[in-house]
Amino acid sequence: MVVRNYSTLIKEIEKGLFSPIYLFYGQETYLIEEAIEKIFRLLVDPNFKDFNYKLIYADEESPSVIIDEAKTLPFMGTKKILVIKNIDKVKKEDNEAFTDYCLSPSPSSCVIFTGEVIDRRRKFFQVVSNGGIVVRFGSLSDKDLNSWIKKKLEGYNFKISEEALSYLKNFIGNDLRIINNELEKVVSFVGERSEIRLEDIEAVSGDIHFRSIFELSLSIGWKKEEDALRLINKILLQGESPLKILGLISYQIRSIMLTKFYLKKRYSLMEISKALGIPQAFLKEYVKQSKIFHFGELRSHLKELLNIDIQLKSSRLSPKILLESLILKMCTLPSGSERMQ
Repeated sequence: MVVRNYSTLIKEIEKGLFSPIYLFYGQETYLIEEAIEKIFRLLVDPNFKDFNYKLIYADEESPSVIIDEAKTLPFMGTKKILVIKNIDKVKKEDNEAFTDYCLSPSPSSCVIFTGEVIDRRRKFFQVVSNGGIVVRFGSLSDKDLNSWIKKKLEGYNFKISEEALSYLKNFIGNDLRIINNELEKVVSFVGERSEIRLEDIEAVSGDIHFRSIFELSLSIGWKKEEDALRLINKILLQGESPLKILGLISYQIRSIMLTKFYLKKRYSLMEISKALGIPQAFLKEYVKQSKIFHFGELRSHLKELLNIDIQLKSSRLSPKILLESLILKMCTLPSGSERMQ
């Protein structure tokens, strides 16, 4: 059984390697949409989109109707695409019907099942794994996020400086939809110049109050609970996306952890600055904050950030309440012995 990651999938698609069956699952819905769009552009003539592309919700339509659609030959083309959403929400008997189709899929159709949480023990998952392609769409690693941003800009014939890239991730967050919007704005702003610089990102991101964002990070780092709660509410009132704020906090914690690691390895500030892509003017604060956290505490915070990320994307709880609970947990001081580690 092989579960591919996003970068491997994209390489296969770009080489023209396709499967009649895909299962895309996970929380990173923007990447799922992007992968589907890439498959569509390569397989379907846009002039015949109405005939050869169908979006169906598995929990709203009967399996027999969906399967009949998958077996119907494409119109004036070699392939048709069927995107079947919410496969994780169908009843057991419906799941079995889709499993039977996946055992002998139509060669003229490309069926893409999507969902958030998939039970890997079910026969459906096993069959798709053996005869199709399964991709889990989790949050991109820092390295993959860098590559994703650079590749997006290459499509506009732009490149980005390391300082601008660091700022984009640090002070905008890691929500891909928001980053994409910022990239589109900065590309229009820069004009004919081919490189995007730090001042360009700062100029177009006027809706992001630099000091408020950085002060929030500092307040969390210094465990100033009241200041952090005040700032989180101020930023929310300014209309910032909760996911953008969460991305900022997550990047801050990872940067503190890496700074602490590199200091332990006796790296110089210049070496750490280069390794993290963080200007030395900002790095001084990370060095200070690394001394008030221990590694276990930082790992716990990253787990909690992931938990809140999932809840923001799937829960009906108020984003404000979720973020405030996160701040309270992160600002709780451990015992004196722990803080010496």
